[in-house]
Amino acid sequence: MISILGAVEITGARGTVDSDRRTRAELAAFLVLHPVATVPQIDEVLSPCGGLTNPKTRNTRLRDVRRWLGHDDGGQPFFRRMTKHAEGHRLVGVECDWIQFQLLHDIALQVPRNQGQGLLRRALELVRGRPFSGVSTTYYSWAEPIVEDINDKVVNSASLLANWYLEAGDGPGALWAASRGLDVAREREELWRHRFRALALLGDHSGLEEAVQRLEALLADHGWAMEEETSETIRMVQATRR
Repeated sequence: MISILGAVEITGARGTVDSDRRTRAELAAFLVLHPVATVPQIDEVLSPCGGLTNPKTRNTRLRDVRRWLGHDDGGQPFFRRMTKHAEGHRLVGVECDWIQFQLLHDIALQVPRNQGQGLLRRALELVRGRPFSGVSTTYYSWAEPIVEDINDKVVNSASLLANWYLEAGDGPGALWAASRGLDVAREREELWRHRFRALALLGDHSGLEEAVQRLEALLADHGWAMEEETSETIRMVQATRR
């Protein structure tokens, strides 16, 4: 499995990448997120600051990734070069947690809620923070649009699941779901609203006040105004103490 959802260390089909093999990890991540990777695209990953990539260096890196990922049970390499009729390289049979997340999410929206809740929870259990967190901004620049897509879908999933839990009167479940989403996007106020409602449902008034103060501090640090819906939610949940 190649881990994308918040992992600094990327796990491949045959083991875990060493800290000194950053290029191998980045290439593997790029390949699993692109059905077919062309030579110019691979060169851009290898030379994020620009400049030409030596063909010998490129081939060495590609062989390194191929050896690291290994072969399937049929003896075929997971990392393959396209045929002469189609230029490029691709991975076959390599798992990725982001792909698994999307599959679980999509199925969850097509089945009854009692089944969908379990599927969304399994999807969110794959998330361990912001995707590609802890890596230098010099690398993974190609992943910026993918990160935005991941964040949006994780937040939407966490918000939906938290709302389902709240409607069922499940405070711990709602708090868990909101927290998963906030691990990815602390600025998304809809998740804070779910957290406030969950804490109020649990009767955790000190935890509620602490959460409100944390959001207020976050907004102040960035110079953002609180959304009116959030202000109204705070007034509503604080009223439960009276």
